[in-house]
Amino acid sequence: MTRLRIGGSGEPREVEIEGPSLKLGRSPNCEVQVNGTGVSREHAELRLDRDGWSVRDLGSSNGTYVNDERVDGARLEHGDVVRLGPVSTLELLLDTAAPEAQGDADDAAPVEYVPDEPEEAPAYDEDDEPADEDEEVAPPKKTAAKKPQKGAASKGASGGAWWEESRWVLTSTDEDDRYELDLVGTRVTVGREDGAGLVIEHESVSRVHARFDADGDALTLTDLKSGNGTWVNGERVLSKPVAAGDVIRFGDCEYTLGSRRVFASSRFRGPVGIAVALVVVALVAWFGATRVLEWEAGRRVTKQFRAQAAESVHEGVTAAQGGDADLARGHFKRAADLLILSGIAPEGADPNKPADLFREIADELPREERDFDFSSVYDAETLRRNEESLLALTPRQFVEHELRRYCAELGQDPNLPPEFVEQVWHHIEEFQSYPAGMRIMLRRSKAIEPRMVAILAKHRLPAMVSYVAWVESELDPMKQSPAKALGLWQLMAETAKENGLKVNEGDPAHDERTNVDKSTDAAARYLSTMLKDQGPEYFMLVLASYNRGHNALKSAKQKVDEPMLSATRKYWYLVERKLLPEETRNYVPKILAVRLIAESPERFGF
Repeated sequence: MTRLRIGGSGEPREVEIEGPSLKLGRSPNCEVQVNGTGVSREHAELRLDRDGWSVRDLGSSNGTYVNDERVDGARLEHGDVVRLGPVSTLELLLDTAAPEAQGDADDAAPVEYVPDEPEEAPAYDEDDEPADEDEEVAPPKKTAAKKPQKGAASKGASGGAWWEESRWVLTSTDEDDRYELDLVGTRVTVGREDGAGLVIEHESVSRVHARFDADGDALTLTDLKSGNGTWVNGERVLSKPVAAGDVIRFGDCEYTLGSRRVFASSRFRGPVGIAVALVVVALVAWFGATRVLEWEAGRRVTKQFRAQAAESVHEGVTAAQGGDADLARGHFKRAADLLILSGIAPEGADPNKPADLFREIADELPREERDFDFSSVYDAETLRRNEESLLALTPRQFVEHELRRYCAELGQDPNLPPEFVEQVWHHIEEFQSYPAGMRIMLRRSKAIEPRMVAILAKHRLPAMVSYVAWVESELDPMKQSPAKALGLWQLMAETAKENGLKVNEGDPAHDERTNVDKSTDAAARYLSTMLKDQGPEYFMLVLASYNRGHNALKSAKQKVDEPMLSATRKYWYLVERKLLPEETRNYVPKILAVRLIAESPERFGF
């Protein structure tokens, strides 16, 4: 009997299979059902004939791979590993007897396997092949995949307490940018794409560059036909066992392999797990006070929001007293957004009536500012004088002034790096040089923009977020990218599903990503989740990471190596030191350039 060993990031299992034909995929109609990340409904087909088993891709989005080479169809031998998309693997285990055609297996019940999916695994693109193939490198020799052992990637070196195990760790060798990357799982891919298990955002690293395979205490590194090579201790390798202390390089990015002790959760199973569970139940009776602790944590978060709002009010008062009512309104808007977002503001509070709104945090303000006349920066005469002063500015001065106001609204330090202003100005000039696209967006926005802003407001997101859709799709609800991102917000299929949309990749007209209201709601959920995870002070960084996912955001934050740096300057820190990839570095300036033109089209010739 022929068997399939099904694996991924969860515990492997084996199933028996019979020919002549079996479909593999997420659909319940498939004979072998695999619900892994990136697996299509009908992903691939296994066939048995007189020459043996073969596999054929059924037009899947994320590809079918045999021994890590993408194929449309291929003959299979004993031990060959078929991969569906980025995670799910199926190893063919043949009988010693010669294969013969089997009876019809259409009536067989589907076998379902649901692997433990990674916490953050964006869908791979259709063209998710290794990039930068500047030179041809022979693939590693084909070998039978070994059954992963429990916690294999978490072992590293042996020893330590019984409740501990070692996890493999890569430590960068760059003294100016020192950071660590954990290898978690029995099989970890390395690459530039967000779907990789280990993301390294560097131009010398291919999209899918290499792979680590753990087997007990042993670790093997395999190059996946990368353009700039995988190196171990100065030697370019195709596949090589590695050990602690080895220096490993992917393209130009160099690391030292080591290990560290972590809690061995895999050992707390079976009888030990039951014993631990009983202890936990007993402890719960003792620690009913955890609710009090949770309440205290919530109180601290509320206090943090109040403090941030009070700081923005203080900055606004200072700006108003300095004669810049426009900047003051930006700071006041930020404070109002924080109070409304956190639920501190009373229900129905009006952000345009700050005197009533800020009464909630009066005690946090300096005594001399508690009686400040907030209406003075909103009265008609002040607004008229402000408009006159803006008209006197040159276009470049106007851009810098408005960017400072935007930053105040978003809780960022308004002291912008000159290179950031230059990037925004560059995008404005591009739109002016090729005005047709902007004119189309301005025309489309009359019907679409109010709907998007209303939906964003329900998720307590500022209206500025809507300009992400301008940059992503030019406000074309039917736009589809080569990577199969679709709609106003260019959502990938998996992200759309995770945020409540029905996806129909074969018929975009019936795909909810092309629905203005539903896709905006899904994008708002996605952005709101990132903001809640990171905190509103990271708004600019969340915007920068919209088109690259959670992993890119985490990677960017790791590059800020000044722990005492104010959160309002962390994005500027990354900009000034050019620590963001070029595409990400240009993303926020383009969004702000679009907002500037959309809010004052006549000033820029539209």
